[in-house]
Amino acid sequence: DSVRAESDMAPSVSEGMGKCERKDISFLELRRLQFPPVSPRTKKRPGILSKIQTIPEEHWFIASIFLLGLFLRLLYTFQTPYNVREHDVDGHIEYIEYVVDHFTIPATIDGWEFYQPPSYYFLTALHFGLADALGVTREDILVLLQYDSVIFSMLTLVFGMGAAFVLFPKKSQRTSFYAFSLLLATFPGLIYLSARINNDTFFAMVASLWFLLFLLWWKDGSMKHWLWLNLCIAFGILTKSNSLLFLPIVYGCLLFFPKWSLGKKVRNGCIGLFLIAILSGWYPVYRSVIDTRAAEAVIQTDSIGAALVPNLTNLNGALRVKNGVWSYLTFQPVEILRHPINNAWDDVHRRDYFYEFLFRSMFVGAFDVAPELRLAAQEMHGAALILLAFAFAGFLGNILFKRAYWLPLSMTAFVVLFGHTAFRFSVPYSSTQDFRYSPLLVFPFLFFAISSMEFLPKWLRQTCMFACLTLAFLSACFVSSLH
Repeated sequence: DSVRAESDMAPSVSEGMGKCERKDISFLELRRLQFPPVSPRTKKRPGILSKIQTIPEEHWFIASIFLLGLFLRLLYTFQTPYNVREHDVDGHIEYIEYVVDHFTIPATIDGWEFYQPPSYYFLTALHFGLADALGVTREDILVLLQYDSVIFSMLTLVFGMGAAFVLFPKKSQRTSFYAFSLLLATFPGLIYLSARINNDTFFAMVASLWFLLFLLWWKDGSMKHWLWLNLCIAFGILTKSNSLLFLPIVYGCLLFFPKWSLGKKVRNGCIGLFLIAILSGWYPVYRSVIDTRAAEAVIQTDSIGAALVPNLTNLNGALRVKNGVWSYLTFQPVEILRHPINNAWDDVHRRDYFYEFLFRSMFVGAFDVAPELRLAAQEMHGAALILLAFAFAGFLGNILFKRAYWLPLSMTAFVVLFGHTAFRFSVPYSSTQDFRYSPLLVFPFLFFAISSMEFLPKWLRQTCMFACLTLAFLSACFVSSLH
């Protein structure tokens, strides 16, 4: 009778627990029905440490690269006064102070740097004027302007890393993305700009933003990116005259853009040019009205370079360099290693050879350094020359395999290099050969070098990656050692 009673009780238990269809319900399942799991709302929230542990590993790599770039820029700026390794800093400060006092664009002939487009100077004048109103001393204000340059330099890194993500979007390309970003974070030619008070750093930031928008437009062909790209060109023209090179690059690629029909290319091209003309066309008109004396002086020189940079007509004659054909056909890696430092005043360091000077200035700038750093400069140049060989291989590989971004990267490299060469030929002075005129060259150089690993055998891929890591390490050490 007791057995029968227990068997009679089983169905009533299952019915009481939700009419379970299975007769052979287990003890654990019965306990689960009696004590259901706690609602997610009642769960204890995870702590900060547990949240940190859930961050993907790739995010840690990106954050580490960003912080490394920030550390190197802050360290270099902290160790470098605004008047060390500078270019006409007094003229740029004079321009800023003029805007603070008059809030208008000055006449070119009234100051050494007054020919420059106004955007950087009006932006920093706001900071200068506010700090001055708060009673900050002039010397401290100039230090604050240096840290404005640090911000611009960090934005250059951010936009450059964004461009790297567009160029290497696949998970299988994460190593290439990290290598590209690491080299950008430690690239000496970009770090030097972070301590200067002039529009070079601001132009590098605008150029990197332009490059990112250029790649995004080439990737999807959206009208939104096209409009932002032309807005960036207009703003660049108001920042530095080098931005005029953006026009042949973008509109040259527009001719071969595969995602738009001929009619759409014509229509959107006209819209873009109209936008640029409306937003920045007023500036040359304004200059022609207030700068009639400067215009007459430029016409007398009969120089395209002087038309863009009028103060070049008054440069020190000791800076003049040879302008023969061999100045543009000579590039000897052995001589770069034998003379690892640039000197704008001394022929011993082969300042007459444009491409050698330009290559060295990407890593050591245009100024001499302490003798104990020359060995580090040689090693840095050695790693960079190895990457340059891989860049040529990557350039050929991208063309042969018709990779997605070979045309915009090639157009950027050739137009910027051609423009800088024409500028140097027009104004043959050693000061016109510096990398600061062509910071965009860093993007095709790194892309073609790193993308070559997709076409090469394993041992060459390992060599290329070793050269990347070596250059990043040596660059960080070299920049950290400068005072």
